[in-house]
Amino acid sequence: VRAPNLRHDRFTTAAATHTFIWRPGMAYSAVDPGSLLYGLLPRDLAPAFKPVVSRVASSLLPINRVDRPQRLSIGYNSEIHLPAGGRTGVFGLGWHDGLPATSIGEVLVNGARAPVIGRTLLHSIVDLTNVPGDVAIGDEVVIVGQQGSSDISMYEAAELLGMSATQFHFLIVG
Repeated sequence: VRAPNLRHDRFTTAAATHTFIWRPGMAYSAVDPGSLLYGLLPRDLAPAFKPVVSRVASSLLPINRVDRPQRLSIGYNSEIHLPAGGRTGVFGLGWHDGLPATSIGEVLVNGARAPVIGRTLLHSIVDLTNVPGDVAIGDEVVIVGQQGSSDISMYEAAELLGMSATQFHFLIVG
């Protein structure tokens, strides 16, 4: 990105987008826009900018109804207690896709937040019990992005998964 205040022929490059945003009066002739492009800056620093990677989503595969209370050991996590009358679903993103095995997080389904309760190598299991409306195979599961009026930013997803936004970004898009 060429800065409008170029004062000489020699390039002066900022180490990162953060410096350019926080110190706009400095005489940069070139800036590395990586953090801005990939949505790794807090929204209050660049509220109108839409990052290149603004959405990470999958689809619901099987959906199961929980008829009686159950204790399950799913994936790499400790035992999970499911109440009677609940619903669970599977979506096709797991540890192999860059999601951590130890931290689970939340996703959006039908515009509502739903806790992820288990993760394996190739998929994750989400508790759909409190998701309003009918949930069907093929419905979208959003890890990062907007769905309806709800939103999970790259920063929030990373925090829910117990890592930095930069680490999460390179794990999930790598």
